[in-house]
Amino acid sequence: MTAAAIASAIRSRFQTLIAGPQNILTYYDNQDESTAPPSERWCRVSVLFGETHQASFAGSGQRQYRTTGLCSVEIYHPIGGGDGQQLTLADTIVAAFRGVGLSSPAIFFQSPSVTAGFMDGPWWKRNVQINFSSDDYQ
Repeated sequence: MTAAAIASAIRSRFQTLIAGPQNILTYYDNQDESTAPPSERWCRVSVLFGETHQASFAGSGQRQYRTTGLCSVEIYHPIGGGDGQQLTLADTIVAAFRGVGLSSPAIFFQSPSVTAGFMDGPWWKRNVQINFSSDDYQ
């Protein structure tokens, strides 16, 4: 599977299950978030690829290649509003990805992790880290 197909599938799942229904402004890789309104919550979603290795050694058949990676969701909320809404959004993201397998492209999401919150300029920021692997057969 190509990196473009993997990233597209992950972004599409986030947009369909999180950004759209939660009505949250979302920036993806290489988009300018400097226009984020200072009084609204928003997210940045990054797809970070790890290594690709050969997972099977089929003599004359198809070989399996596995690419690993991380989908990092940075959640920004204005300072002063508490973290209840942010934690609820993080839980929603976890539920949308935990243990899910997609078939086309073949992606498996492991159990996401939610980080501690911290100040980042005028924002209270919290990350959700979603490890994934994708298999390709050639």
